[in-house]
Amino acid sequence: MTIRSLSRRALIAMTIGALIGSVLLGGGAAWAVWTATATATGTVTTSPVTITQSGFAGLSTTYINTLTRLTSTGSFTVNNTGAVDGTVNVSIAAPEAWATKLPIRVWPVASTAACTAATAVPSSAVSGSWGSTTVASGATLAAGASVVYCVRTAVVDRPAIATATGTQSATPKLSATLSAGGWSVSAAEAVNTQATAAIYPLASGYVDTPTTAWFTVRSGGAPTSCLDVTQSGGVGANVISYACGSASNQRWQLVPVSGGDQTLVTVSPQHAPTARLALNASNTEVLASASSTDKAQQWYVQRISASPDRYQLVSALNGLCLRLNTTTGTAAQVATDCTTTGAVALELRRQQVFWTYSLDGDSSFTFASPTSPDGVTAQVLRAGADWEVLATAGPNATTVPVPFGALLGLDDGTTSGRILFGGSVAYSFEFHRDTFLSPVTVTGLG
Repeated sequence: MTIRSLSRRALIAMTIGALIGSVLLGGGAAWAVWTATATATGTVTTSPVTITQSGFAGLSTTYINTLTRLTSTGSFTVNNTGAVDGTVNVSIAAPEAWATKLPIRVWPVASTAACTAATAVPSSAVSGSWGSTTVASGATLAAGASVVYCVRTAVVDRPAIATATGTQSATPKLSATLSAGGWSVSAAEAVNTQATAAIYPLASGYVDTPTTAWFTVRSGGAPTSCLDVTQSGGVGANVISYACGSASNQRWQLVPVSGGDQTLVTVSPQHAPTARLALNASNTEVLASASSTDKAQQWYVQRISASPDRYQLVSALNGLCLRLNTTTGTAAQVATDCTTTGAVALELRRQQVFWTYSLDGDSSFTFASPTSPDGVTAQVLRAGADWEVLATAGPNATTVPVPFGALLGLDDGTTSGRILFGGSVAYSFEFHRDTFLSPVTVTGLG
């Protein structure tokens, strides 16, 4: 038998093999792990998801009393500028609380040209306000497509948006998002401005007895100019601005249209009590025959300020303001929009009567203004009786003497009194006496 010797290389290979076998069979205490890694590069491609808007900033509007300026119509557009279909959510919100009182209707239209002031609002339109409105929620918008939204504001409750300063503003913001393929993107921020100008709160309490008080109506900018009827004319005569005086064609009575509500009144001159201050077809200020339904003869009283005391008279017909020229003369006056503050800010000065009383002699009513060409009568209303004449005076009298004995007959407590110019009540007031022998005082005059 021949034994061949092994080469050195073979011996080494056998040794390594034995070692590996030992490790794999668990026969050794040592172990080893080999790890291999590889790096690869690639590209994941998604279609772009983008959205834009246009036109929203152009919806900025300022609202005034004029009826045509209490309505606005405009549009904005939302565009899916991406390459995939998606769903859109569109909403409008403003941080100012008063914006919730400014109503809007929103609906989609075929194009911007289909959104005009003459466009009818469909029943499907979304109703809301500039303060908070959800325009669209989850609506489908195809890639490359656009949707045009028409927006209509129509203020029907003017006092709701009135403010003591007459002016306020809100900044609604448009939010538009597009969702597609797990992605959601938003359009760039867009805002507009909604504002009011010269819309003041309705006034009340500017006179205790509105159906009996007489006023001069003066220009706030030129208080020596008074509302006047040219040449003391009747129906059809122009109402003008003239130097203030004591004539009856400068004395005006503001009478509520409904009950005791002083916010909406008719205005009549003392010299022609069956005529009313009105606007004609050209918005010229004239006298017209009294009508209970003609809005051209009805005026909203808005308070501009309390100090100084200023008002504006707003036509119920069209929202124009009574204009009083700051220069006097016979020129006709045409009503103007209420932002013309120098011409529409008015003083309502209640005409005064003074009471003079003497315990041991006659008393009298003395009128600072006005006087009456039809005579003056002082009356008292005794308990359980009708109106009783205390005293009378002739045409254009400035004083009405009241016999002392007539006052002694007044009951203790409170008794109503009034002054008539001709057949119309000019002033109402009350007599007060604490005891039979105490002096009489009068309140409600002035």
